[in-house]
Amino acid sequence: MPTDTSYAALDGNIRAPSFTFKDRPTTGFYYDTNTSEMCAVVSGTVVAKFSSSGVQLVGGGFSLASDVSMAIDDWTVTADDLTWDVDAFDIDATGVLDFSSAGQMTLTSSLDINLVATDDLLVTCESTVITATGDVTLTVTDDIIATCESASVTATGDVTLAITDDLIVTCESTSVTATGDVTLAVTDDIITSCDAYTITSVSANSLAVGRQGATTPVLQVDSSTAVQAAGLTITGAATTAGVALAALGGAAEPMSINAKGTGALSLQSVATGGVKIGTSTAECAVIKGIYLSAVLAVTIPSFVATAADAVVETATVAAAFTVQPAVGDAVIAIPQEALPTDCLLATAYVTNTDEITFTFNSKEGGGVTGAAKNFKVLLIDLT
Repeated sequence: MPTDTSYAALDGNIRAPSFTFKDRPTTGFYYDTNTSEMCAVVSGTVVAKFSSSGVQLVGGGFSLASDVSMAIDDWTVTADDLTWDVDAFDIDATGVLDFSSAGQMTLTSSLDINLVATDDLLVTCESTVITATGDVTLTVTDDIIATCESASVTATGDVTLAITDDLIVTCESTSVTATGDVTLAVTDDIITSCDAYTITSVSANSLAVGRQGATTPVLQVDSSTAVQAAGLTITGAATTAGVALAALGGAAEPMSINAKGTGALSLQSVATGGVKIGTSTAECAVIKGIYLSAVLAVTIPSFVATAADAVVETATVAAAFTVQPAVGDAVIAIPQEALPTDCLLATAYVTNTDEITFTFNSKEGGGVTGAAKNFKVLLIDLT
């Protein structure tokens, strides 16, 4: 009856492997009793180690001479310094794609870099550098969660991040440089925590944020001007200290704020505080609003030339404003038609709440024939 047989070789060592080839005494396999590993040796150099933990490539690592397709469920890469130099880089993962590096992780391509993940993309590293002569595109069906000390993306073309769910980035500094457009399309949330974030671009859509990206952006940053040097800075302060908008650039940089087309520009249309204009805190008036009334019918009385030079006429304007004129507010009376002959408009002021007094004079030596005339009142709310 046949019986099972096995062959037991000596353990061997790096200088004399147990299994060798004719005329190749330093190329083969041996068993390292110190580490309990089977080692592959080529010309006296260990190139790979096999143990119960898996396979470890030693020295120059490995290279693939032709195209390779890999289907991965959960793939975790842990590295100290990981550098990939490729012509075209394409990763597709149906599960979780996890890159972990204690050192620097570098992706360099002479063409495009395209990362596609059906689920999550998790990146944890000390520093990340992505450089492409073409475009850099990250398309993730679910979340991108990245934690790193510094991250840099450089592309001669466009940089596009298309994320169906969340983008969560925690890093000390992040830099994005693109000759073309930088586009972030995130269906859900963007959560970032970093010391510094820099985007370098010469595009009209250097940063476009909106439901349809650059098509109808909520926020658009245009840095396409060839000699662009001026800009805008937003500085936040402590609670009740406010936020400041200021121009960047030269020593005396102008700033303009415009609505589009025939649209009106509204200031302080929602908040209930005032508007201050001027640099002197002590002399700066707080204006809570400027309003124009509807047409008011004011009856101008008749008076003869020998009568007193001034006659008082009062009109109540309670229904003319969206706010109530009060004593202390400033008003400017604006005639909507010619006044009677020899009649002069002297003053207009708030007498009581919702009541404006008009004062009329006559020219020297002239009489006035009374008449009802239409006025509008410009109210400056100071109370």
